[in-house]
Amino acid sequence: MGLKTMQNIALKTHFKIQLCPLYFFAVLFLPIMIFGQSGGYSSQTFTIDEAIAENIKYVSTKLNAGMKIAVLNIEAENENLSFYIIDECGAFIKSNTKLSLVDKSKLPIIMQEKNISDLNEINESLALKIGKELGASSVILGNISKLGENYRFRVQALNTTDGKVLGTQSLNVKEDEILLDLLSSGDLPAKSVTDNAFNATEAKKVNEQPTRDSLELKAVTTEENLEIQKELTTLIYVNKKRFKIS
Repeated sequence: MGLKTMQNIALKTHFKIQLCPLYFFAVLFLPIMIFGQSGGYSSQTFTIDEAIAENIKYVSTKLNAGMKIAVLNIEAENENLSFYIIDECGAFIKSNTKLSLVDKSKLPIIMQEKNISDLNEINESLALKIGKELGASSVILGNISKLGENYRFRVQALNTTDGKVLGTQSLNVKEDEILLDLLSSGDLPAKSVTDNAFNATEAKKVNEQPTRDSLELKAVTTEENLEIQKELTTLIYVNKKRFKIS
């Protein structure tokens, strides 16, 4: 065997020895890392309700207990699906986590002030500002879109102070009965969320305003009470005189 051949064998052997730890690491730990990062859900499909629960459950583990949170926007094919997911996310947070869901009653007013007519206009930057105004420490945003035969549903929680992503997860969603029903129902009849909210507010104000009939009835009731009081006073006076009560 020549000297050159021996040198080549020695070089290959040395190279294999160097690669051995790397090979061992790749075989043993790489599948664990990949599986761990995906939460074991990479190939699974869920119903829409299951996906909502799993995504919020995961994100909630990345947030501190008691943290004030607002679910602001889930981009979807139509408003019905978007609002359904937002509502169900809020319901799950309220019932199954230690997070505090903020009151979003001021959201329509804030959107009006910022000239936002639709929730889908709320990007990350706006979400952080709106979240702060609502008093939330974190906001949840997300989207659901078609991916092959299924849908891909992603949520992420952002810190309203610095915009840092606190937690994010994506899941595959199958077309179950609920999802198909929401997809086929189309958008809501109202033009926007703010229109809905403000119309409801105005309607409430109108209903609370006293009508002419109610005012007249109130006046009649007041007059009747005065008459009754007069009659009672007269009756008491007569009885006092009759029985000589001082």
